[in-house]
Amino acid sequence: PDGASIAAGCADGSIWQFNTAGTCELIGLGGGGEDLSAKLRVQGGGPYYYGPPVTALAYMPRGGGLIVGVGTEVEVWDVAAKLRRMSGWHGGSITAVAWSDNAEWIASGSADGKIKLWKLSPWTGPAGAFTH
Repeated sequence: PDGASIAAGCADGSIWQFNTAGTCELIGLGGGGEDLSAKLRVQGGGPYYYGPPVTALAYMPRGGGLIVGVGTEVEVWDVAAKLRRMSGWHGGSITAVAWSDNAEWIASGSADGKIKLWKLSPWTGPAGAFTH
């Protein structure tokens, strides 16, 4: 969102942020990764994590948040705090996520053939589900 950062979701469920200064940091672990240290394990001198794959992600239009599709779950992350703030589920793997321009709504699509709209403030779960 700031033109200097990009997020990447990986097949192991990890979510990384890279910036133009050449640094990268682990934002979180999809599939319920509120506590990074509890989920990471050390093997051969480096951390690793095996969780459901990240299949979709999108930054909040004005920064600060990230929607992550991981397995059948839609997660909303606070990037600065590296905390998962809320989540919801689909009946199939998440294939797409998007924010509304005002960041009050998110949309998610999945292999179950549905598009769901989620109201973020307050988090009420899906406001509607539509077959696509």
